[in-house]
Amino acid sequence: MTVDPQRMLKRPADPVETSIRDSEVARTVAQVIADVRADGDAAVRHYSATFDGWAPDSFRLGPAQIEEAVSAVPTSVLDDIRFVQKQVRDFAQAQRASLRDIEVETRPGVFLGQKNLPVVAAGAYVPGDATRSPRRPI
Repeated sequence: MTVDPQRMLKRPADPVETSIRDSEVARTVAQVIADVRADGDAAVRHYSATFDGWAPDSFRLGPAQIEEAVSAVPTSVLDDIRFVQKQVRDFAQAQRASLRDIEVETRPGVFLGQKNLPVVAAGAYVPGDATRSPRRPI
């Protein structure tokens, strides 16, 4: 069987189609963000049902639910998750240690600087998939 190498090569996406798709994605994302800002958990629940097919009464798991979920994961997978978490945590701590506040007086009375301030909380939407893979939030 002869294979035409030209047919095997990937072709660039049509710029018009890409532009249309990107603008549709941007509109969707902007709408989701606006809805979550306006309606909070109700909007999160709506979009969780829409995108992931999952809309629990509460997104916060209790200790029993966490234990049940963890006990369903094979030990080898838990070991792998813990290993990766440690790698990410260790790097993040080293990276954080490298961040320093600075202030420089570039001219008399003119100060430029950088100040690193912690935040109280942060949130992220981590899209799921059919396997609910733990690699996504790590």
